[in-house]
Amino acid sequence: MKKKIALLTCLLISSFSMANQININKAFSDNCSTYLNKEKRISTITLGEQDVNNKRAFFTITLRDGDANTKEISVLESVGNDYGKAMFQLMNTAYLSNSNIKITGCLTNKISAASISYK
Repeated sequence: MKKKIALLTCLLISSFSMANQININKAFSDNCSTYLNKEKRISTITLGEQDVNNKRAFFTITLRDGDANTKEISVLESVGNDYGKAMFQLMNTAYLSNSNIKITGCLTNKISAASISYK
């Protein structure tokens, strides 16, 4: 019960805050299947614009792997639509709460589904 309350609190806090380490870059690292069903913590969130005219910003995440970081992993949607905004909020919540994220689905080798758990 305490873990659920902690995650809910982090979700509410993340609605009003942003990660303190967001890089601006191109977000085209298609290697989701490498990390499918593995639980790790997010090290960085990287935003990158692909379609400037339509105001679509795509993003990647980097996971902690022991003392090192993984390669960037692309997220399927951009922050320009509701699904992408929800996925970005999930990633941001996991980052801010230092929770584990588990990539549960890949489509075109980009993250299409994920879950977070506080440990």
